[in-house]
Amino acid sequence: MTLARALDRVAAIWSRPKRPLAEVCAVALILAIAGVAAAAGAVHTRIFGHDIFIPLDAGWRVLNGQRPDLDFSPSMGPLFGLFAAAGLWLARRF
Repeated sequence: MTLARALDRVAAIWSRPKRPLAEVCAVALILAIAGVAAAAGAVHTRIFGHDIFIPLDAGWRVLNGQRPDLDFSPSMGPLFGLFAAAGLWLARRF
């Protein structure tokens, strides 16, 4: 099967009319995956949960005009702060 043919099959699935049962099953599957991830402690949030905010801080500083390695010292390198800033900018600083 070629890639184009496989992509056409995926597009055909999405273009079918939606059925209420399929939507309920999709929501249930998403909630089950989220529940398993929360119970397992995805990305070590139970032990190192405070570390999640370090890249956000670097991205926030870059968005507000500070320069990595000159105005502040990011712990993961200057490029990581730029990636975090790009993500925050794309999310409209939420």
